[in-house]
Amino acid sequence: MAWPAAAAESSARGLTSIPDWARDVVGTRQVAYDTPWSTVTQSAVAGVVSKFSRTLTDYGHAGLGPRRYRSPAYDDRADMALVTLVRRCPRLKRLVVRDRVSTATLIVLAADGTQTTLLFV
Repeated sequence: MAWPAAAAESSARGLTSIPDWARDVVGTRQVAYDTPWSTVTQSAVAGVVSKFSRTLTDYGHAGLGPRRYRSPAYDDRADMALVTLVRRCPRLKRLVVRDRVSTATLIVLAADGTQTTLLFV
């Protein structure tokens, strides 16, 4: 899935520059990370959910980077952050993930994300 560069840049800037009173007016719909070093973390997802849960339709990490060590432990992976994202963002239609997730998490994402039409892992 190709993410428009302008949308990625505006979404990345929007995480820190949109004041609370303008959140609903601006209506950020896409959050895309286009860097080989970014990963899904609980704190990043919590920030996105707190600021854009009403309007978010697209969330993803584009581009594959070099292989790096990721812990196989369930607690260190992106599973719970992704489940939180899908449950708290009712308008989420597209979710692109490049991190390790379990098969059970994929089933939960598909079941809870009733509006999600594209789940790319």
